[in-house]
Amino acid sequence: MQRGCSGSSRAIRIRAWRSARPATSRAISISRGTGQIFSSPRDLSTFVAACVDGHSVDPHLREALRMTQHETFRVDEKFGQGMAWETVHLPEATVVDKPGGLNNASGYLGLVPARRIGIVLLANRGEYPHEIARYRILPALAKLVASH
Repeated sequence: MQRGCSGSSRAIRIRAWRSARPATSRAISISRGTGQIFSSPRDLSTFVAACVDGHSVDPHLREALRMTQHETFRVDEKFGQGMAWETVHLPEATVVDKPGGLNNASGYLGLVPARRIGIVLLANRGEYPHEIARYRILPALAKLVASH
C-alpha cells in the first residue's frame, strides 16, 4: 500500500511491526509532508492497555510510558502538557489524552492513569468531537470505578 500527499515528491517506506512480527505483508508508506503513521485499532488498544496496566509490560517500557505522560508544562489551572500527552485536571479525575487526525479521519486516546482506565476512539471523519470522551465518558468511568 502506497500513500502520499499530492505534491509530495518522496515518501519513506517502513514496515509495521506488532509483537516482533510484521503486522502485514505490505509495507506502509509515510509521507514526509504530513508525518503520518497508520495504526490498527488493535495496535492502539494494546498501546493504551500498556499505558494503564502497570504489571504486564517490561519495567523499562512501563517507566518510559509513564515518563511520556508526566506533565512537564502547566498551561493554566486546568490544562497541562507532557511529552506527547495533554493533561486535563477535572474535579472527578485527571485525564491524560491525545486527540488527533486528518481531514477525513480522527483518533483519540484517553487515559485516567490513577484508575487504570483507557479508551480509544476512531472515526472516519475529521474534527470528531473528542471532548465527549474527555469531559463526559472518562470522568464517568473514573467515578464508576472509584465507587466499586
